Parts: sequence; structure tokens; C-alpha cells
Amino acid sequence: MTRTERSHSLRALAKDRSEARNGMDTSVPKGGAGAHNWGSLNAEFAIESEAMLDENAEFEDQAAGASELQPNKPTAVRRTSSVTDEDRENAIKVRKNAFKSNGGIDLVEIARSSVAVSGSSCPGVVV
Repeated sequence: MTRTERSHSLRALAKDRSEARNGMDTSVPKGGAGAHNWGSLNAEFAIESEAMLDENAEFEDQAAGASELQPNKPTAVRRTSSVTDEDRENAIKVRKNAFKSNGGIDLVEIARSSVAVSGSSCPGVVV
């Protein structure tokens, strides 16, 4: 008996494959919202509108918090360099002659001269 012959048998004709064997009826409607469309569209609208309200409230809280912090923020004051041209030239000489001295390398002098040589406006290093 082939597959097509089996499907034409009396027993096969009596069996209705469109009915589920697990007891679930196919007439259970799904509302179209939520996980796997098991919710209703009205419930989805309510959830979405509440989410928008929460998001707007959070945005307003952040904006209010930012406006409160901004006036307290100090403005940056640019410092002028207190290093003169003479000090800068002396620092360059110290760095150039650091290896030539007989006593070895004086790291303290090099560190003191670093502020004069650099272009930053940092205060002097105290050792």
C-alpha cells in the first residue's frame, strides 16, 4: 500500500487532521498585542502612553538637575606664565649642560627647569 493509497482509505478519511489533539480550540482569539499577540491593542496603547509619560517626566527631571548645577560651576581662569625670558634661557642652558658637568647628572636642577622650558602655565615645582 503506497502513501496515496493510505490517504484514500476509510480510516484516513474518517480522521480529521484539522482538529488539534491537545484540546486547544482554534477559536481562541489573540488580541494582537503583547508577547506572541496574546494581549489587546487597548492594553498596548495604555502601556505605551504610560511609558511616554515616564520618559517625559525623566527628561524634565534631568533638565531641571542640569540647570541647577550649571550656575554653581566655576569658570576657568587662564593663568599667565610667570616665567621670564631670562629664566627660560637659563633653564635651556641647564638642560643642555646637564651631561657635561663633572659631578654627574643633577636631576633636581633638570626638574626645576622643566616648568621654564615647557609651554604650559603650571605653577613652579617645589622640591
